[in-house]
Amino acid sequence: YNRALAQLQNTIDATQDPSVKEDRERYKQCVDQRDLAEALIQELNTHRKAQNIRRKFSVSNFLVSVLFYCIFLVIGTVVAFASTSGYTSDHFLVQSVVSGTLTDQAPSDASYLRTFNDIGSYDDFWEWVNGPMLDGMWPEDSMTNSFFLLNENRLLGAVRIRQLRVDTVSCKSSRAFEQFAFGGDDECYPPWSKTHASHKPHNSMNLTRFGLENDGTVWKSGSDLGFDETYSFFAATTTRNLYPGSGYVIDIPSGDRTIASEILQEIENSDWIDRKTRGIFVEATFFNPNIQTVVSSTLLVETPSTGGCFPYSSFMPLSADKLDFSQLNNEAIIAYVLELVFLVMALWFLLVEVKELTAQYLMNSEPFTSVFWEYLTSDWNSVDLFNIAILIIWQVVRSLNGIQMRKLRSDLKEYNMFDSLSADGRYHYINTAYIAEKTILEINWLALVVILYWLKLLKYIVQVPAVGPTVSALVRTMFDHRVVIFTGVFALVVFAFTLGFAIAFGQSVDEYHTIGSSAVSLSFLAFGDFTTDFFIVSPNFGPFLMFCVLVFLSLVMLNIFIAVISDVYNSVLKTSQQNWEFDLTKRMTKESNRKIGWRRLWYILVHLRGQRTKPPVDIQWNEKTISAFREFQMNQKNLEE
Repeated sequence: YNRALAQLQNTIDATQDPSVKEDRERYKQCVDQRDLAEALIQELNTHRKAQNIRRKFSVSNFLVSVLFYCIFLVIGTVVAFASTSGYTSDHFLVQSVVSGTLTDQAPSDASYLRTFNDIGSYDDFWEWVNGPMLDGMWPEDSMTNSFFLLNENRLLGAVRIRQLRVDTVSCKSSRAFEQFAFGGDDECYPPWSKTHASHKPHNSMNLTRFGLENDGTVWKSGSDLGFDETYSFFAATTTRNLYPGSGYVIDIPSGDRTIASEILQEIENSDWIDRKTRGIFVEATFFNPNIQTVVSSTLLVETPSTGGCFPYSSFMPLSADKLDFSQLNNEAIIAYVLELVFLVMALWFLLVEVKELTAQYLMNSEPFTSVFWEYLTSDWNSVDLFNIAILIIWQVVRSLNGIQMRKLRSDLKEYNMFDSLSADGRYHYINTAYIAEKTILEINWLALVVILYWLKLLKYIVQVPAVGPTVSALVRTMFDHRVVIFTGVFALVVFAFTLGFAIAFGQSVDEYHTIGSSAVSLSFLAFGDFTTDFFIVSPNFGPFLMFCVLVFLSLVMLNIFIAVISDVYNSVLKTSQQNWEFDLTKRMTKESNRKIGWRRLWYILVHLRGQRTKPPVDIQWNEKTISAFREFQMNQKNLEE
């Protein structure tokens, strides 16, 4: 306001210049501007409401808001790490130990070193099963009576081997190839899909003497095996398939290497896995009592209709306190208390946004849709609502995951899994694969919550005079129409090359065999990180396409993109101080809406039954004055030109 008074007085003084009076048109414009300036000065000098605005938007209130939000951020970050990896790297280490033992160990008697990740055929799979898998889950040199992986990680319950099968279909070959269709056999084995999934009884094996809960002869649905019907395991391998939790299941008891070895030998000799098999799952759960951590392990070997085997593994550590509340320690209790505080503070932010929107609607005569749109497009309101929505989604996923964990806790208590390896417990499979999949989803949403709430800190930084104009210019540059348009053009060029690479090399090069993988590989190529595997497939066309990408994307498009951003940023930076001052002043006037108070809002909603009323006089005056001053600034700019 002080800056406005100085500018207004200068405008009035300019009308006294004799040279201005000679130009009648220019003089008339200056007189109109002078009249507006005099009216504004009178308002600013006589109306003392500006003092109320300064009190409502004082530095102390701003610092309190920033301090409150920083405390909220710190608590949220602590809760995030406590919910995922804990306060140490123990989760990462135990996951590395289990995965390394099962996937990176080669058979001791193999003529060549091949690990789980090197499996390429059925023979390789059985070599791994009878070697690293048997040694890891039923070791011979355990230091204790119970069988532990590397002496510290106990196998909880049985090990489940599950396979998905397909039904045969009639072969549709051209006449020229009929004689080569598997020796005249008219049956073919299709790729995996729910349509071709087999539910028929399969290969009755002699496993009854072992007393197994599941002997692999009967198909069982996902609900029968403890999975939700919507459960799908995504295999990030070459096939990119989604697999359900159903199938043919064999549960091998833990704690007895001899029995396990006999069962595995029987499975191998009976050809339980054949050409109809499309996926072999090995699922197990380990528990480390030293750090109270459960590791859910899922190893998958895909056997597509093209032939060959494609391995994939997933290991997810879970805190034992999530499975058994009797294992809670002081750190876990503190983490749950902080999470409760974090949710209460998030609820407070939600109530503040609801109060602001309600107050803005009650003191406005426009329809709710117009008021809501104005609310979304002003300040950081849309960001606030989006953050709250993501937080609610994370909490819903976490709550649903907690329901599944309570079901699992009942199984653990029934079979006394954490205390001893009872006879019943050794034959019962502990299904943590479903919880692990939901936990990964929960962690992904939590990561997004942390990212968005830390970025929201810019809302408070932009109000600091030292850095506010720069941050404001940065935000305006990101959403400038020139930057947005060129970003769309750049994305179109990348998409065009993505399709070209997928079509040209998708059948031969793994990096380009799908549109998604082609887009990722092309992004790396544009920044100089690439492989030349496609040169072998196409010695002439491959280098030509790479040359086009390097020239058009790296040299031309990226440099133009940088030039556009630089030009927009420089133009925005010139007026950043003025725009920042106006935005901050506008935000100061709108603070009056938020300062209505909960009592007054309750009075309007309850006693007046939501009757819409006019804004207070100070709010009307603030909005009128700031609009008039904005008009004065525009006129002043035209006069200077």
